[in-house]
Amino acid sequence: MLSRVFTASLTGIDAELVAVETDICSGLPAFNTVGLPSAIIREAKDRIRSALIHSGFDFPMKRVVINLSPASERKEGSHFDLPMAVGILISCEIVAEHDAVTTGFIGELSLDGTLVSVSGVLPLVMGMKTAGIRRIVVPYENGEEAAVVNDIAVCPIHSLTELVECMNGKRDYPVHNGALYAKKNMCETLDFAEVRGQESVKRAVTVSAAGGHGLFMLGVPGAGKSMIAKRIPTVLPPLTYDEILEVTKIYSVAGYPDEEKGLITRRPFRSPHHSITPTALLGGGAIPKPGEISLAHRGVLFLDELPEFRRSIIDLLRQPAESGEIMIERNGNAALFPCKFMLVAAGNPCKCGYYGDNETACRCTPGEVSRYQNRISRPFLDRIDIRIAIGRVTSEELRSAPVTSSAEMAEHICTAREIQQHRYRNENVNLNADLEGRLIAQYCRMSAQAESLLAQAYERNFLSVRIHEKIVKLARTVADLDGADIIEEFHMAEAMSLRSADDLIHEK
Repeated sequence: MLSRVFTASLTGIDAELVAVETDICSGLPAFNTVGLPSAIIREAKDRIRSALIHSGFDFPMKRVVINLSPASERKEGSHFDLPMAVGILISCEIVAEHDAVTTGFIGELSLDGTLVSVSGVLPLVMGMKTAGIRRIVVPYENGEEAAVVNDIAVCPIHSLTELVECMNGKRDYPVHNGALYAKKNMCETLDFAEVRGQESVKRAVTVSAAGGHGLFMLGVPGAGKSMIAKRIPTVLPPLTYDEILEVTKIYSVAGYPDEEKGLITRRPFRSPHHSITPTALLGGGAIPKPGEISLAHRGVLFLDELPEFRRSIIDLLRQPAESGEIMIERNGNAALFPCKFMLVAAGNPCKCGYYGDNETACRCTPGEVSRYQNRISRPFLDRIDIRIAIGRVTSEELRSAPVTSSAEMAEHICTAREIQQHRYRNENVNLNADLEGRLIAQYCRMSAQAESLLAQAYERNFLSVRIHEKIVKLARTVADLDGADIIEEFHMAEAMSLRSADDLIHEK
């Protein structure tokens, strides 16, 4: 008897519907799976056989052929166990097929018939919903993650025996009630109010977050660079529902679902160690998985101690940091992962950390300073808009300096972003940092005084065209924070001040 049930297959963070066709006919006992299955899927025959027997069902001693359609696309994942087992049960007439045609099945089987949780459930459910499936059977542990998708019945099941009883009408399907998004607590445990002093750095962070500009902090050890970076997600606008689903899909595919909540509701903050490998940073593997840059999507990628990263690793970031996506190709598999993140980096100006400090003498020779700073890839650094020097905080600042909280910073940032979204509503950009070419000339209008100041800096400091454009975009963001339509001279002056680390970097 021929049967057909449905599941889905992942490509990157998206999923396509797959029909699992099962045919059981007379002949020598055999179990063949066709349709470009991976080794994990081919091994499913042993798990399925044991699961059926331990669940009290007979395994057919006939020729079993399972086709995964479309046969031209490669299939990966242990979640094919359940639909293959259901297909066999239908072909053996143990369960009825009438409701299987509108139901999708996801799940790995243990040898005793228990359903085991799998990775990538959220994008699999979303893909099947798009294809018209209205009920999804998933392992019980994946129920909360799958239930974040609206307008689809998610049925968390413990075992194969329970599923058979549901399909035969002996019990109702358990349906997980989603609506988790409205219940999420968006509070943060970190706050910029804890950062004493460094108000100029907080201003730089505000400009960076408001316009989506990259940020590089160069300063002495203990100045608070890492402390500041960890608090940047607290001032970014909350994720929208679509962004929450997008980020959660990435973590689901990577195998890092938020088991407690089912949704990733906060902006990601990723801080990879400087010894990270290219695969861990960009993504990859035999089955392409997202790397750190994709796990930082819609959030912050923080590179602490930037000079300690291998230069070859840093250069790998140049293209995805600009395009916001990366294509991973492995063994004939191609997967596209998003990686639109806010890049934040920090480092010391020299090996001892005190080059340029007014209080502690630097112990490095000029050659050592030069060699240490040359570890930073200049083409990569040129792609970072804001490069500021951070000094130590004085005892007076610790006692009496004004304190700006995350809430105050977030209010200004959200207002500036709303201005940009309205301004670029007819363009293919969202933030000032994304402006290029004609859009810079069209939307970054300057007063005569601002143009004159920029022209003087361009000639006097021998600026490149790239840096010239970055300063203009920074000035546009400063003006947005001020609620101004035209970039004035003081907006341009502040934008130029946000490149204060250049003196330390270039001075040898």
